[in-house]
Amino acid sequence: LLQARGKIDEAILIAETEDRVHLKNTYFHKAQQLKEKGDIKAALEYFEKSQNPVQNITQMLLDNPLAMKRYMQNSTDPKMLKWWGQYIESSGDMDGALAVYQKAEDWFSQVKILCYLGKISKADAIARQSGDRAACYHLARHYENVGKFQEAIMFYTRAQTFSNAIRICKENDFQDELWTVASSSRSRDKAIAAAYFEECGSFKRAVELYHRAGMLHKALEMAFESEQPEVLEIIASELTLESDAELENRCADFFTSIEQHQKAVYLLAKTMHLKRSLQICMEKGVPITEELAEMLTPNKNDLDETSRSEILTHLGELLQQQGDYHTATKKFTQAGDKVRAMKCLLKSGSTEKIIFFANMSRQREVYIMAANYLQALNWQEDEHILKHIITFYSKGQAYDSLANFYAICAQIEIDEYHNYEKALKAMHEAANCLRKLGHSQHALNNLEKTIGDVKKILDIQNAMKNGDNQTVISGCRNMLIKPETPPIRQADILAMLVRALAYTKQWVEAGRALKELAMKDNAWNTIGLVDKALVQKITKECNLDFDIIWNSGRRRVNIDNSETEQDKEEEIEEELR
Repeated sequence: LLQARGKIDEAILIAETEDRVHLKNTYFHKAQQLKEKGDIKAALEYFEKSQNPVQNITQMLLDNPLAMKRYMQNSTDPKMLKWWGQYIESSGDMDGALAVYQKAEDWFSQVKILCYLGKISKADAIARQSGDRAACYHLARHYENVGKFQEAIMFYTRAQTFSNAIRICKENDFQDELWTVASSSRSRDKAIAAAYFEECGSFKRAVELYHRAGMLHKALEMAFESEQPEVLEIIASELTLESDAELENRCADFFTSIEQHQKAVYLLAKTMHLKRSLQICMEKGVPITEELAEMLTPNKNDLDETSRSEILTHLGELLQQQGDYHTATKKFTQAGDKVRAMKCLLKSGSTEKIIFFANMSRQREVYIMAANYLQALNWQEDEHILKHIITFYSKGQAYDSLANFYAICAQIEIDEYHNYEKALKAMHEAANCLRKLGHSQHALNNLEKTIGDVKKILDIQNAMKNGDNQTVISGCRNMLIKPETPPIRQADILAMLVRALAYTKQWVEAGRALKELAMKDNAWNTIGLVDKALVQKITKECNLDFDIIWNSGRRRVNIDNSETEQDKEEEIEEELR
């Protein structure tokens, strides 16, 4: 509204503060207003701020050459200077136009003028230094016209007009230059160069250019024919699930045909041909690395559950055959076969992983296998393992195995530590396990009889602590009447009897019991069943040879192995007499 009413200054104020969209248009109206008034200097200032200053200013100054020249000499606008250079060039002043183009840094126009003036070296330097595509293209055309093809190829390449460079290379059979140009050109130009190399018999270059141009079928076909495994490997590494299945299988077939089975396996695994990949691994003995094992593991969404489990099981079997038990365990687990996974893990001998896997699997058979494995270790010295054996047998509800384990514990407590109290606790636990089974009544009855005997031995031990030697003597003799049944040791009973008889000064009976103890247990003198001082006292009172008695066990062990058992017994008895 203000422009229509001629109030341009007010219009400029509003445009500058509120409506910058129309600012340049308002400047143009102000410049036109000043031009009509004859105020050229002020008009130039506003035309410079308008939308198209070059067109407006040149039209205004065209009729005033002197004013035009003064304005252009002071201008730094590249577009304005370019127009001025073209104006001077049209008048035939090439040197003057060149100076203006230099000020405007118009490289193309500089090269064009220099080529026209024959100053090719300067044009070459400007094109090289600036890298301007238009300048390089113009200079390349000049070099081609004068027969300097190498320079023309270089500047066509710099101008990124690869088709012209390729054309010159083909026309002059510059194969090395063609290879260099085509390597950095567009796909279409690569294909053209590849076709030329194919015609010339340079198949390696042709294959690589076809490949770079995205023409995989053509590249593979030629690579197969010319047997180029290196190029095929590069192409195969770029194949994906979306690639043509025919291409993938052809590459794999080629690798197997030249005995490069590992490359075939990796290609097939990458492109999800898992069954065939595993088949090659099995037939050709290809080692399965951790990376390859992950590649051969299908995702849950890739296959149905049955097919996935089948592949994972096959993979686990191959890993197990190669001795990679940990990875094989992982694959069996992923296949849902925890029992086979545990069997494989047991072969690794990694106790911590076996315990961890058993806890995680929560499967009866796995618990039992883990407990059986742990029972073969030195659990007597590791309470941690002992607890896990009991826990796993309990969780696996293997009460018969747990009962046997408790029986072994009881036997060890008596044989090695002579601790009938702990043995009794273990036997009670074994009895509880047999009760849970419900079908081992005979074994339970035998065990309860043994528990009764152990309790009697504990009673005898308590009587000895209390100084009731007569009770000890009678109790020991009653126990010795019965046949020896594990885990009870008659040697322990005889040792108590010897001590009780000695304490009551029944030396003759004590000597007899000591002889019987020496006959019963080879190691009685080394495990501390009877104190050495007490043995010396008994042998002195009974007029026995201490050395023969004390070393009888050692002598029994060292008798020559060629003697019969009866000979051994007779020799020992003779010594004791």
